Amino acid sequence: MGSYTQVSHQWRRSPDEDPETMSFLDNATAPKPWKKVALAVTLLCIGATLLFAGVGVYVTQPSHSGAIPLLVLGSVCFLPGFYYSRIAYYSWRGYEGYHLSAIPDF
Repeated sequence: MGSYTQVSHQWRRSPDEDPETMSFLDNATAPKPWKKVALAVTLLCIGATLLFAGVGVYVTQPSHSGAIPLLVLGSVCFLPGFYYSRIAYYSWRGYEGYHLSAIPDF
């Protein structure tokens, strides 16, 4: 890494540093965040299960009061699970602009 200088509370790169050596997103030796991916897939599965159960209760029960919590919890789990699973899948397939580093620490 090059040297950094602090100027008015901001870090700037020194002018003699090569920008080609600054590629931190394409580091092939970095460990893959498999726990993040597993959590995203788990959220997706739990959310889908709760959504299907909520729809089933909503359709079969005359009072829909039991279905509302299942639908809310299912959507709260399903939406982030789907989003982060999609990021993991696209980065695994090699689509440009998708990286496993885009999945946050939960």
